Amino acid sequence: MTSIRAITTVCLTIATLSSALAASAHDFWLEPTQYHIDAPGLVPVSVMIGHPSDQMTWPVSADRVVALRTLSTDGVTDQQSSVSNYGAMEMLLVELDTSGLHVLTIETNRAFSDLPAAKFEDYLAEEGLSLIQLDRVQRQATERSGTELYSRRGKAILQVGPITTADRTLLRRPLGLTLEIMTLDHPLEWMEESMLNAEVLFRGAPIAGVTVGLVSTEAGSDKVVHSKTAADGTVSFAYPGPGMWMLHAVWGDRSTVSERADYNTIFSSVSFEVR
Repeated sequence: MTSIRAITTVCLTIATLSSALAASAHDFWLEPTQYHIDAPGLVPVSVMIGHPSDQMTWPVSADRVVALRTLSTDGVTDQQSSVSNYGAMEMLLVELDTSGLHVLTIETNRAFSDLPAAKFEDYLAEEGLSLIQLDRVQRQATERSGTELYSRRGKAILQVGPITTADRTLLRRPLGLTLEIMTLDHPLEWMEESMLNAEVLFRGAPIAGVTVGLVSTEAGSDKVVHSKTAADGTVSFAYPGPGMWMLHAVWGDRSTVSERADYNTIFSSVSFEVR
């Protein structure tokens, strides 16, 4: 017969592993096999979580995906059918049926997280969640566990054929994501000795003080640079070298809809290729 001690040990181990996974799986991004294709067609896309040094594929589940769509100069295309077909290949097969820029977006529903006080404070410091840090100090709650409802928003900049003026204009169009990172310049045109400019919107308005990371998404990489948004929500980064990259940010505030969680947090990213 299995002892109570053994059962307790197993349960504690599972809880520890779950907390460790929650603490290390903050980053979330879309990773297509190609960011630039010559002609319209299908592009396989993985959904990734973690950090590039310990990344893993997020097991896409239809009940977690609120929306999956592409925006092009021809309008919005629903890509939800690729979620239904995800099980066969464990990749989203995204149809890019016209030439030009296609901005792929994914939105997930909310999930609950409860981290011990020390891990939650480390997480807030790592992600630059200053409003939540201040709120916990003011409420004298820094020694309490941290509870949140978190959701995710991801974008990928996909290009079919040559870049046009219309593509550059479309790139600057907000898509209405709760927390949204917009690159104000086309990453495929980013060159040495130039800057990539971006803007962060929270509920449609530019927001200052958000920590944005420029992160290499190539497996095993530890290349990352952080910068904070200015008063107008903008942030700029120097040319990082060729490869696959993303801009990543997290923001949140007090929860007003849940008695279970103190905070709402949104993870947001935009992934792209740099030549």
